[in-house]
Amino acid sequence: MLTGEFKHTLDSKGRVFVPAKFRADLGEHVVVARTFGKFLVMYSEQEWISFMEKLDELAQTEDIGDMKRYIMKNAMPTDVDAQGRISISNEQRAFAGLEKDISFIGMRKYVEIWSSETADNDTAEYDIENFKAQSKKIHLGLC
Repeated sequence: MLTGEFKHTLDSKGRVFVPAKFRADLGEHVVVARTFGKFLVMYSEQEWISFMEKLDELAQTEDIGDMKRYIMKNAMPTDVDAQGRISISNEQRAFAGLEKDISFIGMRKYVEIWSSETADNDTAEYDIENFKAQSKKIHLGLC
């Protein structure tokens, strides 16, 4: 199950260990893609195919075509090596501000890849009281 946060260090060649807890669910072939935020996402090959099929089902407007092109242009298939690492391209690292400390955050069907500093700063700003109110509204049961 892809949940939780795990921190690892990016090496000088742009490689980072995929958390062992995630490797079994992700498999050996993954896709790392830019997002519309300041982080990357990592999908298993099968989840990426499902995601792309959803995009293919959308009306083929110019905006959807542009969005699809952005997503596909910035998605890189990569293999998890024998040591459990993936390589993240220079362009993807620059986009997400990945320099050394990396946070992997499991989002059930995919994993977000953040600069640990950015992830820590963003989560520190969360409005927990708003989350409580929303949780009560949808009967999430976390309050």
